[in-house]
Amino acid sequence: MEERKKLAFKLCLEAREILLRKFNDVRNIAEKSANDYVTDADLKIEKYLIDSISAKFKQDTIISEEKGTLKGNTEFKWIIDPLDGTNNYLRGISLAGMQMAILKDEKPLFGILLDPFMNEIYYAEKGKGAFKTDIHLKRKIKIQVSDRCLGNAMVVFSSSLTNDKGEEQIKVLKEILPLIGSMRMFGVAIRCFPFIAQGSTEAIISFIPKSYDITAGSLLVEEAGGKVTTFDGKPWFPDMPNLVASNSKIHNELVGILKKTWKNQ
Repeated sequence: MEERKKLAFKLCLEAREILLRKFNDVRNIAEKSANDYVTDADLKIEKYLIDSISAKFKQDTIISEEKGTLKGNTEFKWIIDPLDGTNNYLRGISLAGMQMAILKDEKPLFGILLDPFMNEIYYAEKGKGAFKTDIHLKRKIKIQVSDRCLGNAMVVFSSSLTNDKGEEQIKVLKEILPLIGSMRMFGVAIRCFPFIAQGSTEAIISFIPKSYDITAGSLLVEEAGGKVTTFDGKPWFPDMPNLVASNSKIHNELVGILKKTWKNQ
């Protein structure tokens, strides 16, 4: 596991160089589905990550956004998102990055998230806490969630509101808005989860999560003292149908609202 962690940090630094170099020079843009894009930057970073992991750990399973699953035969699995926030990135909005998680026997043990524009790496290891590193200053600090209550909470709403469940999601949003301090939509997991983990925001609500978007971040929040579950309050896992992550203090209140409102849609 230690060797895998070392490789994950190395890959973050290499991915950062590619992301910064390609920013404002995105080419070969393809639309996978409505408003869901892939670029040459996604594919270049993904190839580099997969090739690097496969070269050192040949039999590990790798799950990636564009390539899907490359099946191995060890107990280790990598879940990677080579470019989180592609829509932001291709528009020249510097809210994008890379993330990956390492699982053993299907249990997430390590997660790492890169923000190349802020020169920050966030990471967590099961049972060992959550941390933030400044790449330039080479300074590491331990992070933890806030203790704000629901009335003062800033909640992140993770949805484009343009899918076939958009109207139902808006109904949920209307139920929650009067009860919280404020709401934000960032459109990128590599900022949403760290914001909770470091106490800047209090929760994220995601209606259609994908394993490569949430696994590293969910572990980060949990190790920072937060809580992550489904809308029903069940324990989180990479392929969960929906997700609410919070500072823990407001979690039961949010779950109560979501359990009642979402099931009624």
